Amino acid sequence: MAIENNRSFFRTISFVNGPALLVLYEAVILNLLSYFMEVTDLWVLFFQLPVLYFFYKFFLQKTTFRIIKKYSVRPEFLYFILPFFLTIVYVSVLYPPNNWDSMTYHMARVAHWLQNQSIGYYFSYIDRQNAMNPGAEFLILIPQVIFHSDVFANLIQSFAWLYCIAIVLLIASIIKAENYKKIFATIFAASLPMGILQATSTQNDLLASAFCLSLIGNHFFLKEQIVTGRFPKSKWVLLIAYSISIFSAYLVKPTSVLFASFFLLASLFHLIAFFWKNRTELGFIGSLLKLVPVFVISGLIVLGPDLFRKYNQYGSLTGNRSEVFSLGQGLEVRFANTLKGMFYHSPFFFICDSDFYLHLNSKVDNPHGTGDNVCLNVNRPDEDYIGNSIHFVFIAFVFCILVFRKLQRKKTVHSELALGILFSWVIFHFMIKDQPWISRLQLPFFYSSSLLIFTLPKYNFNRFRILFYVPIVLMILQSWTVLALNASRPFLIAHGNWNREWHYFNKRPELRNVYANFIEYIKRNHIEDVGLVLNGDSWDYPLTWQLMQNGTKVNHVKVPVSARVVISDSLDKIDGYSVVAEGQGFFLFLRNSN
Repeated sequence: MAIENNRSFFRTISFVNGPALLVLYEAVILNLLSYFMEVTDLWVLFFQLPVLYFFYKFFLQKTTFRIIKKYSVRPEFLYFILPFFLTIVYVSVLYPPNNWDSMTYHMARVAHWLQNQSIGYYFSYIDRQNAMNPGAEFLILIPQVIFHSDVFANLIQSFAWLYCIAIVLLIASIIKAENYKKIFATIFAASLPMGILQATSTQNDLLASAFCLSLIGNHFFLKEQIVTGRFPKSKWVLLIAYSISIFSAYLVKPTSVLFASFFLLASLFHLIAFFWKNRTELGFIGSLLKLVPVFVISGLIVLGPDLFRKYNQYGSLTGNRSEVFSLGQGLEVRFANTLKGMFYHSPFFFICDSDFYLHLNSKVDNPHGTGDNVCLNVNRPDEDYIGNSIHFVFIAFVFCILVFRKLQRKKTVHSELALGILFSWVIFHFMIKDQPWISRLQLPFFYSSSLLIFTLPKYNFNRFRILFYVPIVLMILQSWTVLALNASRPFLIAHGNWNREWHYFNKRPELRNVYANFIEYIKRNHIEDVGLVLNGDSWDYPLTWQLMQNGTKVNHVKVPVSARVVISDSLDKIDGYSVVAEGQGFFLFLRNSN
């Protein structure tokens, strides 16, 4: 029995912290290889052998299937999840990365890392290629280095989508939720429109959601270990894994830690209470001080190299991002920001014409412009803008039930869930400024909100069953519709064209022929090096990656330059060069003959 309990403990902690351990491992390996400029296919493949072995031991053994069966629910939910996941995988492989941010920095940095054989910072006009946290791109880089193709790039978020569903089930089992609630929570998480569109892209918000849920899972697993008396034997393994998850989440996207901040504070409270209760045996101050090196060492291993590069490059540890409120920002703007965030999920577009909305909109601080009627984007099938309207209304409905029924005081788990999720919405909008694509950044909130279903008393569910069935049916119908009508990657191949490279430009078709002409000119004239002089939001990746595939070396260059060819999105004269091709605001400069 003890052996079986140990196996169950280690498999549970491995599953909860699996993404974090993977990010930690890949970060260490890539930083090590980068020191020797050896991020190459053979070395990267060699260091993936332990990952494959762990996958075999964890997922492909009979004991693992017992764990999965223990945490599973009635098989009916698979009738929705499995076909949906297979469809997501199909779309992810069918299309190349083609969303805006991936073309400017997510995938562009991967291409430059591969060429440089290092994840070190490099000169770039697109500052985000260096400044943004690189954890998600580390995972994308691995298959791209090994296979020299981006065919697997979208799958990173596809599996993050599946992990979000699985971790919701695991948390449900840890807190002893009823099976019928597990089914509803699963469908809620699986059918989020923004999550579905993210699942076939190379952005990082779905990964951030997975890490946010992982941190919440860590909290409840820690609490379970304390309550059952098993914590003294397992504390160091659990705390080390928990620390790694916190810093790995930050390396992927800091907002994932922000959304889970209430649960991190709650975990700290439970730890302090445990050590205080056992102070005569363990020593209160000494026990707390022992936690410090665990936390510091985990942070240095996971974040140290990237923070060091950031500080050298920018003189700060954050990259000086303008989207974050300064400490001196007033409360009025922060509260207005918190309220305006709801309008990005309003099912009624006319609400954004109300005086109340217009007043809020005038108060918020949006570095990218406040925009017009944000409600018009709620049902737009775009991975940057779509809202989660049905889910948002359902969340509001659940909170109303909890308020009118009052949370049962004995159910501290339910109270923590409800307060933690509500707190996450407030703290996020207190820290992050309004942006036209804020609904994308809010995605971890919606995935963690699937856990709200577990807070509902059974009496309420039985009495208002129809009020749950209706939104669930609507969620399923909406999810298939969104997947089919994805503006960037529709289920039916766009324009009947099966050429993957053609679909890089689904969001900017005007660049398709321009880039193709540039690439053809460079290939025809056997040009081996190309310099880029671009603005901060230019589409770097589809041009850079296709040139690299042809054996051309591509780098962002400072003026004056030495490359034979320079591609720029500005007609500013470059001494010693003449324009030989142009289109849609892009210019190809050729060095003049001496």
